[in-house]
Amino acid sequence: MPEGSFHAVVALYAFGHVPGAEHVPTFARVFRWLRPGGVFCSSFPSDNNGDAIQEDWLGVPMFLVGIGREATEAALLEIGFRLEFSDVIEEVEEDGATVSFLWVIARKPS
Repeated sequence: MPEGSFHAVVALYAFGHVPGAEHVPTFARVFRWLRPGGVFCSSFPSDNNGDAIQEDWLGVPMFLVGIGREATEAALLEIGFRLEFSDVIEEVEEDGATVSFLWVIARKPS
């Protein structure tokens, strides 16, 4: 992917299915892909729950991971993003349980 190719990158509910060790390197790739002033909009699991497999998620095994709010925000800032919005929002899952996600809008400085 050529650097500075995109005005925005959006990844909703994806990082919960990416190994925790890959989160920060992926943030850095997104930063490089964005043009100056570009926006990264994403949701992340809000808890640091390590890499885990939930054996019966809607009837199938599912890889679930989160590095937590503090680590996510710190990594984005260290890479060079400016956080324009960052908040944990509770949502109701398909099975009726409540789950929290960190929603972030981060901008690459111009």
